[in-house]
Amino acid sequence: MLAEAYGDQFDSPATAGDRRARALFDRLCVQLPITVEDRDRAARLGFDLVQDHCPFVAQLRGGQVASHAALAGRLREAGALAFTEGVQVAGLVPAGFDWREFLADASLLFGEAPPTPRPRLAAVTDSLRALIAVAAAAGRRGRARVDDFLPELLLAESPEMATRIAGRVFEPLKRADAADLADTLRCLAAHDFNTAAAAAALPVHRNTLLYRVGRIEKLTGLNLAEQRDRTLVLLAVTWQGVAGSVGPTVGG
Repeated sequence: MLAEAYGDQFDSPATAGDRRARALFDRLCVQLPITVEDRDRAARLGFDLVQDHCPFVAQLRGGQVASHAALAGRLREAGALAFTEGVQVAGLVPAGFDWREFLADASLLFGEAPPTPRPRLAAVTDSLRALIAVAAAAGRRGRARVDDFLPELLLAESPEMATRIAGRVFEPLKRADAADLADTLRCLAAHDFNTAAAAAALPVHRNTLLYRVGRIEKLTGLNLAEQRDRTLVLLAVTWQGVAGSVGPTVGG
């Protein structure tokens, strides 16, 4: 039993630190009573179990697993409970954690939540994983903020409904083998449904664009002059843009 409880003592220091951090994080998430082993892990990591804890997720642009392991190690040295998840680092930092040293690396992207009670740690960390996936896909660096990606995250929180919305808008065009119409619809959404701007961007004659709009409306049953249907299109296009990034992370 002792060997099982302290199996990480036989790992390299970096690997042991990663395993201890992950084990402690998991126990905090499921609200298990703090044990002697947990206190030992926290002490070895230099992590304060008493302070308020803020979930975080971080990622290095273009970084490999080794560079993220190194980042997790530096975060632990700074007092964070940090562990790797492939090409991401997740965990907890104390309230008021100073990220300035880490932001010297221009490839760093991170999101941090406010102090979070234990029953919410897992769910909030999942939301941060989605935030970082969306922000990375958008090319962001530095601190990612939820308010900058509200539509994307709203869809990510309900991927089944988001997929249904995308299907409602694009499946009729797919069945009609009308890739040009799907591209036209995305272009319209990107230009606030301004037909002149969309025609110039494609580029096609404005009359051609209006003809395509008519075909889109006939195939989909949408009225692109109606705000409600425009909203459906915007949500569908938004989900198509982020689904591949957030799909594997949503729900853990």
